[in-house]
Amino acid sequence: MHGFIYEIFLLKGKENKNFLPQSLENKIVVLADMYYNQAEQRVELDDRLDDIEARYKDDKDFLKAIQPARRRMKELESEIVLLMSSN
Repeated sequence: MHGFIYEIFLLKGKENKNFLPQSLENKIVVLADMYYNQAEQRVELDDRLDDIEARYKDDKDFLKAIQPARRRMKELESEIVLLMSSN
Protein backbone atom coordinates (compact mmCIF):
# COMPACT_ATOMS: atom_id res chain seq x y z
CA MET A 1 0.00 0.00 0.00
CA HIS A 2 1.14 3.51 -0.67
CA GLY A 3 1.14 6.20 1.92
CA PHE A 4 0.63 5.87 5.64
CA ILE A 5 -2.48 3.72 6.00
CA TYR A 6 -0.52 1.08 7.96
CA GLU A 7 0.63 3.66 10.50
CA ILE A 8 -2.80 5.29 10.75
CA PHE A 9 -4.40 1.97 11.68
CA LEU A 10 -1.46 1.05 13.94
CA LEU A 11 -1.95 4.23 15.96
CA LYS A 12 -5.57 3.17 16.45
CA GLY A 13 -4.37 -0.16 17.86
CA LYS A 14 -5.24 -2.10 14.70
CA GLU A 15 -2.08 -3.52 13.16
CA ASN A 16 -2.71 -4.93 9.71
CA LYS A 17 0.37 -6.08 7.83
CA ASN A 18 -1.75 -6.36 4.69
CA PHE A 19 -1.29 -2.59 4.42
CA LEU A 20 2.47 -3.06 3.96
CA PRO A 21 4.11 -3.84 0.63
CA GLN A 22 5.20 -7.48 0.62
CA SER A 23 6.80 -8.18 -2.73
CA LEU A 24 9.91 -6.48 -4.03
CA GLU A 25 7.87 -5.08 -6.89
CA ASN A 26 5.38 -3.47 -4.49
CA LYS A 27 8.18 -2.06 -2.36
CA ILE A 28 9.77 -0.45 -5.41
CA VAL A 29 6.44 1.06 -6.47
CA VAL A 30 5.86 2.53 -2.99
CA LEU A 31 9.34 4.03 -2.89
CA ALA A 32 9.08 5.35 -6.44
CA ASP A 33 5.79 7.01 -5.57
CA MET A 34 7.43 8.72 -2.59
CA TYR A 35 10.15 10.14 -4.84
CA TYR A 36 7.66 12.36 -6.70
CA ASN A 37 5.86 15.36 -5.25
CA GLN A 38 2.44 16.79 -6.09
CA ALA A 39 3.92 18.64 -9.07
CA GLU A 40 5.34 15.34 -10.37
CA GLN A 41 8.91 16.52 -9.75
CA ARG A 42 11.60 14.10 -8.60
CA VAL A 43 12.52 14.88 -4.99
CA GLU A 44 14.48 13.28 -2.18
CA LEU A 45 12.53 11.11 0.25
CA ASP A 46 13.02 13.46 3.21
CA ASP A 47 11.92 16.45 1.13
CA ARG A 48 8.77 14.61 0.07
CA LEU A 49 7.95 13.65 3.64
CA ASP A 50 8.64 17.21 4.84
CA ASP A 51 6.25 18.48 2.16
CA ILE A 52 3.56 16.06 3.30
CA GLU A 53 4.03 17.20 6.90
CA ALA A 54 3.69 20.83 5.84
CA ARG A 55 0.54 20.19 3.80
CA TYR A 56 -1.13 18.27 6.64
CA LYS A 57 0.14 20.45 9.49
CA ASP A 58 -3.38 20.99 10.85
CA ASP A 59 -4.26 17.27 10.93
CA LYS A 60 -2.73 16.21 14.26
CA ASP A 61 -3.76 12.56 13.90
CA PHE A 62 -2.20 12.29 10.47
CA LEU A 63 0.99 13.98 11.69
CA LYS A 64 1.33 11.30 14.38
CA ALA A 65 1.41 8.67 11.63
CA ILE A 66 4.09 10.41 9.59
CA GLN A 67 6.99 9.83 12.00
CA PRO A 68 6.73 6.02 12.09
CA ALA A 69 5.99 6.08 8.36
CA ARG A 70 9.13 8.14 7.79
CA ARG A 71 11.20 5.46 9.55
CA ARG A 72 9.52 2.73 7.52
CA MET A 73 10.12 4.56 4.24
CA LYS A 74 13.78 5.18 5.10
CA GLU A 75 14.20 1.46 5.93
CA LEU A 76 12.49 0.58 2.67
CA GLU A 77 14.83 2.90 0.78
CA SER A 78 17.87 1.31 2.47
CA GLU A 79 16.59 -2.18 1.65
CA ILE A 80 16.12 -1.35 -2.04
CA VAL A 81 19.48 0.42 -2.33
CA LEU A 82 21.21 -2.56 -0.70
CA LEU A 83 19.51 -4.99 -3.08
CA MET A 84 20.46 -2.88 -6.09
CA SER A 85 24.08 -2.52 -5.00
CA SER A 86 24.47 -6.27 -4.48
CA ASN A 87 23.64 -7.00 -8.13
